Amino acid sequence: MSKNRHPRFKKIQKGKSHYFLTVVHIRKDNTTDTRCWGYHEDLELIRQCLRDNYSDFHETMYDYAVIEEHIMDPFAISTGFQEWWKFDFDKEGYRPLNDIPEFARQIVHWGIG
Repeated sequence: MSKNRHPRFKKIQKGKSHYFLTVVHIRKDNTTDTRCWGYHEDLELIRQCLRDNYSDFHETMYDYAVIEEHIMDPFAISTGFQEWWKFDFDKEGYRPLNDIPEFARQIVHWGIG
């Protein structure tokens, strides 16, 4: 990494983390539709909302959900943290996945793109 960092770099690193929740629908032609439901500072609260399908995130079509962490300053900077979930029809809520789905590899900023 360059030692010639932008003067605001240290301040940006100290910004607050926000976790963005976005749901993803994969179309038949393998393109995606997304909807960012919002963000919060409490990761556990977002996880519980996914488990419970709070506010019907699924809406009969959004089979995947992703939580992404961003440091907030004048703009959002991705930390690289992504947590993927898939809708479980038996539980009527989302469950966490162990890995990033194939269609989502090498993509960040799903919610605020």
